[in-house]
Amino acid sequence: MTSARIVSCTPSLRDENPRLSLALADLGVEHGVEHRVDGGLLEIEPVVEVQTQAGQLKVVPHPAGTRRGYADLRRAATREPIGCSPR
Repeated sequence: MTSARIVSCTPSLRDENPRLSLALADLGVEHGVEHRVDGGLLEIEPVVEVQTQAGQLKVVPHPAGTRRGYADLRRAATREPIGCSPR
């Protein structure tokens, strides 16, 4: 039995976000999709789903319980180890 991997993320929408494009490229997202996601689609869609080499990624600009999305999440954020080694 294989388990489905679904990860949700909330990127900053204040300015152009090169980190989102780089992360999508690192995950092997089909060329062109990162430009659709980073290029304004997040402003109009409540959730953008993309398939990556590691599983499904949901990009959620305004998660439930927030008014300003990333800004609200960042204000209350703490750093947690997630098993990745630093580059």
